[in-house]
Amino acid sequence: MPHLKEVLPILINQMLRHYEEEVKDNPENAFEHNLEWANRLINQMLKPNELNELNFIFGGIKNNQLQFAYNGKINGYIIFKEGEKYRHLDLIKTYGDKQKETGPFFSNLISGDLSPDNLVIFCTAPVFDFLTIDRLEKIILSRPMEDACRYLEKTLNQIENQLSFGGLIINLLTPTAQRQIQIASSVKITPDNSIRRLVRKERETENILSPSLLAVFKNFFEKFEKKKVPNNETETEPTVQPRSDLETIKKIAKIYNRITGWQGQVKKTWRTTIKFFSRPARPTEDAPVEKIIASKKSAKTTHSKIQYKIELRQKLINLWQVGVVTIKMLIQKLWQMARARLLALPPTRRYLFLGAVIIGTIFVVSVGLTYQQNSNRLEQEKYNQLLNSIKEKIDQADSSIIYKNEEQAKKLLTEIKNDLAGFPRDTANRREIRNNLLANADTIAAKLRHLETVVPTLAADLTVLNLACQPTDLISTKLSFFFFCKNDENFWQYDIKNKTTVGLTSPILGELKNKFVKKDGAILLLNGQNRLTQFDPTTGSFSSLEVTWPKTDSEIKLIGHYNTYLYSLDTKNNLITKHKESTTGFTKGSAWLKENGSVSDITAWTIDGSIYTAKPNGTINKFDGGQLQNFSLIALDPQLNSAVKIFSSPDSTNLFILDPGQKRMIIWNKKTQKLIAQYTAEEFIDLKDFSIDEKNKTIYLLNGMKIQNIKY
Repeated sequence: MPHLKEVLPILINQMLRHYEEEVKDNPENAFEHNLEWANRLINQMLKPNELNELNFIFGGIKNNQLQFAYNGKINGYIIFKEGEKYRHLDLIKTYGDKQKETGPFFSNLISGDLSPDNLVIFCTAPVFDFLTIDRLEKIILSRPMEDACRYLEKTLNQIENQLSFGGLIINLLTPTAQRQIQIASSVKITPDNSIRRLVRKERETENILSPSLLAVFKNFFEKFEKKKVPNNETETEPTVQPRSDLETIKKIAKIYNRITGWQGQVKKTWRTTIKFFSRPARPTEDAPVEKIIASKKSAKTTHSKIQYKIELRQKLINLWQVGVVTIKMLIQKLWQMARARLLALPPTRRYLFLGAVIIGTIFVVSVGLTYQQNSNRLEQEKYNQLLNSIKEKIDQADSSIIYKNEEQAKKLLTEIKNDLAGFPRDTANRREIRNNLLANADTIAAKLRHLETVVPTLAADLTVLNLACQPTDLISTKLSFFFFCKNDENFWQYDIKNKTTVGLTSPILGELKNKFVKKDGAILLLNGQNRLTQFDPTTGSFSSLEVTWPKTDSEIKLIGHYNTYLYSLDTKNNLITKHKESTTGFTKGSAWLKENGSVSDITAWTIDGSIYTAKPNGTINKFDGGQLQNFSLIALDPQLNSAVKIFSSPDSTNLFILDPGQKRMIIWNKKTQKLIAQYTAEEFIDLKDFSIDEKNKTIYLLNGMKIQNIKY
């Protein structure tokens, strides 16, 4: 993975630097604290599919104490001396917990003390497909450590497949002690389990062909393969010499390639075909048993159908076998006729004929090779042109982003993706190049999205209140948070400084369902009976406001305020009404909307002189003077597709959009209609509402039962 290759060195360096800082501040718990920090860092820097591909071990040794944490397919063994013999123990299987599909990246921590005569080996899983732990132990203990490492590296590099190996040897033995090591008993050179498994699988694939077909091929080639041995000669069995590590590994690799290569695939396909035609047909289980028993005629019919299917498959098998034998006999007959005619010719004509055949064959082959070479050359030229074109477009897109020309960068990115869709993938090298180009295109797309992963800060934990409902609306002021649950009569105040919560009640509140914060800081509250209440955060007092709605049966869903006017959304009558301020509240008002479209499905709005509305499918519209304006978020990637909450103020050029469905907070420029930033976090699992402190550039989010904040 190209992205993983770039990020991994950075990740390792950051972990080492952070560990050094932790050692200075808190040496006793430095390792554990560093792992917790690393888990958060890895989840931010790496994608989920990259985490699954990564085999990672992080550890340290201090005063002969070993501590390490790991993830992935890692094998770890300790080699220790017991009496006069050396033994080994699997650290991962003995002390490690079973890894979970979800959870921290480093979820296993193993620690213990090492003795001076101990060795510790860590390696990736493919190593044990070719070398047993016994063989590894013998290689390491019978050589100086540097020679053992060079020997293992050289041996494993001889394997001609695309496996990768990794290993680490921790040596506490002194050079003198290492030279004195004596291995009391011989160990097995080859990993028996791996060899037996591969050989068994190879034999199974050899038995795929039916006996008759296998016999046909054997008889056909028998005359060309057999070599006659004189009767007076006796065969002597060769002396079996012990194989070296390299010979053993090459044998395993050869069997492995034979099973997974094209021969194994052909045999597997043939076995599937034979099984399909040879398996007996079975009656379907969904046929009612009672009907079969009740009707003898139906039972006979069903039996006849089953018998017919069995006979048909057997006939097809017989037909196939007869066809193979017939073709074999025909080939033999043609060969005999051609051979007889050739031998009947005089020697001169026979040699001339053979020469003509050879020359003709050479000519045909040369023509074919020339045509193939020309085709390959043209295809390579076309491939090089496409590759250079994509690279040039990637460079141009990067330059466009640097010079703030995002429209040009988006256009180039679309062309790059279209070109990559038709990029050749017929070789491993070309597939790797295409993956690298895709990674570069993804990097450009991420830059254009302005998507940043953040870690929110906890401002208040509401779980301690044991509320009977979950808060749905949030208001932030300089000193307090205010929140309430829809269809609940309680209005709650959380004191930021003292971290205390007070329930504010009033007979005039009723069951709350909507709110709006005026420019002077006063909070307008709407209840389920369409009554309007104003709350003053500075005094903590409630006051009832009189307002006459446009219809007697109005169902007011949303309220808003701008200058001295109240705006209301009547979903039942499909009205947006503008109410003028009066001494006791607001007047009856008049219809503000001049468009004929439906507004009854609006889920949220914000007012800054213009009215911005949001619908359940994520569509955001802008109205000025009651008329729909040209406003689009088409450049947003990914697009909105579910209900959102929005906010803006008259003094701001930003439109803030909360998208719970895609766990993100969006900042959009109202004037230029361009994306400013997007913020996402793994913690954004239950976003309900938000409040903006533009002076301190802080966004407060109601996330389930927690109030969190992020900076922008």
